[in-house]
Amino acid sequence: MGEGKMERVIVCRCEDVYLDDVETSLADADAPISAHELKLQTRAGMGICQGRTCGPLIHSLLREHSALLTDAELGPASNPPARPMTLKDLAASRAGDESRNGCVEENK
Repeated sequence: MGEGKMERVIVCRCEDVYLDDVETSLADADAPISAHELKLQTRAGMGICQGRTCGPLIHSLLREHSALLTDAELGPASNPPARPMTLKDLAASRAGDESRNGCVEENK
C-alpha cells in the first residue's frame, strides 16, 4: 500500500466484518442499538467462534456509541454453545449412544 493509506481494520475475522462496517451501522442507527441488532446488521459475532474473538471489541464499540444502555441491554458478548466439547469427548459420547441404542456393529 502507498504511504498515508491505512489498511481496513478487521473486527470479526470469521465473518470478514471491518471496523468501518460497524461504525457505519452505529452511525446510521436512530437510537442506541444492542449487540444482537448489530450482529443482525453486520454479521459480526455470527462466525465459527460465535463472538468469542470479536465480542469484547464489539461491546467496547457499543458502549462508546450507546452509553445510555446497560450491559444487560447491550446483550451478551458471545453466544457460545451450552458447553464446549473436545472431539475426544464427542466421539466418546457418540460411542456410548450407539451401545445404548443397540446400534453396535455386528462385524467387530
